[in-house]
Amino acid sequence: MLRATRKRRGHAFLAYLYDRKGRLKEAEQAAETAFATNNETSWPAYFAALKSGRKGRADQLEKFVLGPITYVDRGSRPNPRFDLYQRATIAMNQGRTDEAIAKFREAIGHTPPTWNYIDHEDCLGEIFLKLGRADEAIAEFERVLRINPNYPLARYHIAEAYRSKGQQAEAVENYRAFLEIWNGADPDLPEVTKAKTIIAG
Repeated sequence: MLRATRKRRGHAFLAYLYDRKGRLKEAEQAAETAFATNNETSWPAYFAALKSGRKGRADQLEKFVLGPITYVDRGSRPNPRFDLYQRATIAMNQGRTDEAIAKFREAIGHTPPTWNYIDHEDCLGEIFLKLGRADEAIAEFERVLRINPNYPLARYHIAEAYRSKGQQAEAVENYRAFLEIWNGADPDLPEVTKAKTIIAG
């Protein structure tokens, strides 16, 4: 049982890492392996299918993501931040934008567990950025950076928001700060290569 749990978590984490590297096919494979081990690990498979444009597969997995939560979080109730984030993402995928924003906003109202590898603190800012609502995105990323000035992706995304507004100087300043904060990141990460390209002109 313990070995199966570790294997499932390992594949789920691999899916996240492959996704961060832009290796979507490998992310899907790892996520599907985790899901096959235990169908409660449905979120990585849903998210990987969504990122790869496989809407049919994402729709198949949705019922598992939205199903009842049966696991415990280190002896206590699961943190609602993750469930709300997942439901918000599904709502966004289905075009229910206002509902999605409300759920993302509710999600960040819950304190994330310190042990998890991702906290989704910048999820609302990312959605504003995707919707082209740059000023709201900037305000939200500034909130994140007040909590943690060394949050690299918040710094990267605030640079993206400034760039979308045509404020190149502010964008470059934040791309530089992003690279300084994340100076140990893999050099082939999409965000790192893009930031370096833009700074180089």
